[in-house]
Amino acid sequence: MQCEMVLIIIFISLKPSLFEDVLLFVTIGARGMVRQIIRMVVELVLTAALPQVFKSGCEVQKRA
Repeated sequence: MQCEMVLIIIFISLKPSLFEDVLLFVTIGARGMVRQIIRMVVELVLTAALPQVFKSGCEVQKRA
């Protein structure tokens, strides 16, 4: 349970400034939609990869 909470917290912590950052970059001439899609893909990949990193720690917690 604790490992799932860590993953949720990490995913949510990456989200808050998503729209503000895109708006700032659009004002200086960047492509907003492309940047937003790339950032969301990176967040999803990071969140999907982290269970592999925390895998051994989560297994130890479940045994205890």
